[in-house]
Amino acid sequence: MNAIWRQSAKSGEMFWILGMIEKSSARQVMAFYATDYEKVIFPLKAGKHFSARDSGEAIVGMEVQTDKLSDGEYFDYDNVRYRVIGQFGIAEDSPLKNAVLLNNSALLES
Repeated sequence: MNAIWRQSAKSGEMFWILGMIEKSSARQVMAFYATDYEKVIFPLKAGKHFSARDSGEAIVGMEVQTDKLSDGEYFDYDNVRYRVIGQFGIAEDSPLKNAVLLNNSALLES
């Protein structure tokens, strides 16, 4: 796993990290962790941002395949089901159209 972005933190400052856990031509799956989830804003076309650590939620790109069930939309990864709360992309051909961001910091340890 490669960390692809991290804002360094001084004592008491907020930082966040994205870790690439899968990269293929079809999708790029990343794990996410932050010290303050409410301060991290992503370019979303729809939905909302993460609000708490390890919420089991996902933000997906417009072209990522998900499962739409009666109680919501889900993305399955490594035998875990993540509730989709947001969709990346403020443009139709967004570079994030195949991106998946999972709010599960345990994935950063793998």
